[in-house]
Amino acid sequence: MERVDTGRRTRFDYSDQVALVTGSSKGIGLAIADALSAAGARVVLNGRDGAALDTAVAELAAKGRDVLGFRADVRDFEAVSAMMEETHRRFGRLDIVVNNAGGVFACPLETLSPNGWRAMLDTNLTSAFYCSKAALPLLRRSGGGVIINISSVAGDHAHPLRAPYGAAKAGLNSLTKSMAHEWAPYRVRVNGIAPGPILTEASRFADPAVAAAVQDDVPLGRLGNPADVADACLYLASDAAGFVTGVTLRVDGGPLRSLPKSAEPAAVSGGS
Repeated sequence: MERVDTGRRTRFDYSDQVALVTGSSKGIGLAIADALSAAGARVVLNGRDGAALDTAVAELAAKGRDVLGFRADVRDFEAVSAMMEETHRRFGRLDIVVNNAGGVFACPLETLSPNGWRAMLDTNLTSAFYCSKAALPLLRRSGGGVIINISSVAGDHAHPLRAPYGAAKAGLNSLTKSMAHEWAPYRVRVNGIAPGPILTEASRFADPAVAAAVQDDVPLGRLGNPADVADACLYLASDAAGFVTGVTLRVDGGPLRSLPKSAEPAAVSGGS
């Protein structure tokens, strides 16, 4: 893709690229698909909810975007393989894969069922492996490409009541590094994005009380929004990040304090 200097900012042009974004019928995934297609990419949207997927595709098509919707459960390798085949049939190539599909529910480990554990790992970790593996032949045929795994800051912290989600995201961060090493000879760069508190309709931050409590601890003073993650994707998928692979970029508004704000000691004049 071409990096175009516009003076104060760099504009990314993906007009010769084809991108696939999993879990893109709403929320962060839809924002990523919107950003890539607005920058000229032809985009495959994916989701399990057919009605929501149709709505998302119609929304982007109404903006003049060249998009394809493919309903598939990314926990099913055969379904993922069929999605890649249809992508190639429709667009003839694939350059960018964004593994965004995921999900979470709250449950203490003590009462978490084996099925619940497997569901979280399959949704948040195994699906990224399936999609990346199935996409690799197309990326190689295109002369290389980019894979972006949407992780979470939960992969770096204790995540009470959502432990399997945090474990899956930690695994995804590790997978990103290993995949980056193994596939570098194919000119495939693999990176991740770890969003922090991102406000979407389906997130717990949609509760004003939760949002207010969390926002108070964010150094930049606000919750993130899906466009913040989408902008990071535009960078990592571009030639501007051409020497960047195997990293997971935090998009979280800044590092957490070592102590809760309420427990911080008073400042001492002169630092003595």
